[in-house]
Amino acid sequence: MTRVAIVCFEATSLSCAAGLADVPEAADVHPRDGWSAPFKPFEWTFLPEEGARIAASSGLDIGTQRLGGGGTHDVVLIPATHCPGYKRFARF
Repeated sequence: MTRVAIVCFEATSLSCAAGLADVPEAADVHPRDGWSAPFKPFEWTFLPEEGARIAASSGLDIGTQRLGGGGTHDVVLIPATHCPGYKRFARF
C-alpha cells in the first residue's frame, strides 16, 4: 500500500486540498471494479505543519493527524497556498 501525506498549512485552499485527496480515493475505487479480492493501493491523510486542526482559506476546519505521528509516507503532496498561507509555506 502506498501511503500519501497531504501537508496543509493554515489558510490552505480547501478545494486544492480536497482535489489532492480525490486522486488516491479514485485510485482505490477503480481497481476493485474488476478484482475479486478487496484491494486498496493507497492510504492518504492530511498532515498539518503543526497542531491537530487547521483552518482552510474558507475558514472551514481540515481534520489532520499529527505530523510525524503516523510513521513514514511514500508520497508527500502540498496543496496550493494562494492567499495568506503562502508565507507559512515559504518558511516551512
